Amino acid sequence: LAMIFVLVSIILASLLKKIIYIYTLRYKKAQSRLKEETLAMISNEIYYRGLGVNDEYQKNYENRALEYKNASFKHLILQGSLEPIYNAIALCGLFFVIYLGGIKVIDGSFLLGTFTAYLNLFILASTKASKVGKTFNSYVKAKVSWERIKPIMDFLVPLEINPINNDEYYKADKVEFGFTSRILRELSFDFRLGERIGVRGKVHSGKSTLGLLLTGIYEYKGSLRLFGN
Repeated sequence: LAMIFVLVSIILASLLKKIIYIYTLRYKKAQSRLKEETLAMISNEIYYRGLGVNDEYQKNYENRALEYKNASFKHLILQGSLEPIYNAIALCGLFFVIYLGGIKVIDGSFLLGTFTAYLNLFILASTKASKVGKTFNSYVKAKVSWERIKPIMDFLVPLEINPINNDEYYKADKVEFGFTSRILRELSFDFRLGERIGVRGKVHSGKSTLGLLLTGIYEYKGSLRLFGN
């Protein structure tokens, strides 16, 4: 009877995946739109002021910020509240463990140690079950991210490019970089046509900066070569 509630919490976590996916997708899209609006405002501030349209673009930026705030709030509420809810549902089974186990202790069928063992094992099982919901949430976030970057990764190399050496389609050799101090030190790697490289990390950990660096936009020390150039 007690384990029924553990099963219910896991089933509920599975059913809520779709809702979490929708809100996570909205959050990611709002985040991207706000980033684009922010960059546009920074890059074109003087231009906007010169044309006298700064107030209009400022209003657009504020709308994007509000959209992001709302999407972020709903996303974080879902992410933060569901795991405790799953745990609470699973722990409802404690009633049966305590009530029925207590009866067995009173009538002498259970020793107190046996009852305590059942109690501890159930609490452990219900806590682990709530982690299943957290795993589902992580899966949904990964799925959203993958679907957003997949179109970018599914690219074809232009036919007019004739690489001299497929072994060195892109090659980085002892690359060093840093805005103020040298943060990246002696980065070396290479990959061939058809291979993919993924860069992952927390927000503001430098993924986009690394991408810009590898295109040669930022000054660096070392060697970056595309098709030998």
